[in-house]
Amino acid sequence: MRSWPGSRRLPHFNRAALEDSLQAANITYLWFGKELGGKTGRNDNSEAFRARIGELAQIHRATIIRAEENLLSCHRKQLLAKPLTAQGVDILHIRGDGSMITDAALTAGQDA
Repeated sequence: MRSWPGSRRLPHFNRAALEDSLQAANITYLWFGKELGGKTGRNDNSEAFRARIGELAQIHRATIIRAEENLLSCHRKQLLAKPLTAQGVDILHIRGDGSMITDAALTAGQDA
């Protein structure tokens, strides 16, 4: 979740452009950056944060876009994986090369 989705280098990831292209593909775009973004001074114990995590957990299939290739240093993983997992969400990370790893396997590898 980007607090303020935008990129000069990759303008197709700007919020309006992304929302338009996803809508054209019949995909719903939900922006939770205010409550779940990394640069908002977010409080993980706040009612707004917990409500958005709960809402996100209820979505049948959701994608959180990230650009960080190193999953262990990705702030979206650091900020969102634990509370989503606690809600019973299975998290699957898709790497730049198309390979996938579950969050459980990634976390187990981190602890080793």
